[in-house]
Amino acid sequence: MDGDWHECPWSGVESVLAGGLDRPLVVMAPLAPRGEALAPWLSAAERARCARYRRPADRLRCASAHALKRRVLAALLGESPGALALVCEAHGKPALASGALAFNLSHAGDWVALACDPSGAVGIDLEQPAARHGGIAGIAIGHPEDRLAPAPVSPEQGFYTAWTLKEAIAKGIGLGLGIEFAALALRPEGDGRYRCRWRGRCWQARHRCLDSGVHLALACARPWTQVDWWQLNWDAAQSAPALPR
Repeated sequence: MDGDWHECPWSGVESVLAGGLDRPLVVMAPLAPRGEALAPWLSAAERARCARYRRPADRLRCASAHALKRRVLAALLGESPGALALVCEAHGKPALASGALAFNLSHAGDWVALACDPSGAVGIDLEQPAARHGGIAGIAIGHPEDRLAPAPVSPEQGFYTAWTLKEAIAKGIGLGLGIEFAALALRPEGDGRYRCRWRGRCWQARHRCLDSGVHLALACARPWTQVDWWQLNWDAAQSAPALPR
């Protein structure tokens, strides 16, 4: 990763996150080397959800995302991963039963990502164009007042910039693909940041195009001045992450 990204091994999460949160956090991780090693991290419902995918790559992506979720949330809250109590909100968006902080998950291609915010709703979207099945022709997501800055270098870049921003906002709202993306107007504020109004509420969003070709967008229901960006890496000699005691 470039710029203001920090890196941390999977086994060192507690040491960097134990202080809790006072601003939005984004954590990315590559897919785990072995999906079966993640089973102890997941609840029975999460294991069942992953098993429903027919393709092994999709099962691994699902398991990696839920393991990342439990790893990071447990470190932030000082709990064991298995003790985290999760519920579904009105439209199916996962949430902590305690309401201690908001979180959202995304996964695509070779990556999974988690966003957390202690002060309000949050959404995240991750897209890896090289891993996408099918093209983007005919997918209408543009609003007449959309403004992307800087100007995209290609139609594909413009599409994924707008898509990730709008999906992150829609996931933050809690409706995901239930919102017509063409109804969301993006207004740039510089440095990859945007604002978007939905039913009287102003959402703040940030888009980043990473050097791996991945598009990433974060959306929050409140303004922020700084975000913590972390990449978690599997320990070099550790293909099966041990549960913290």
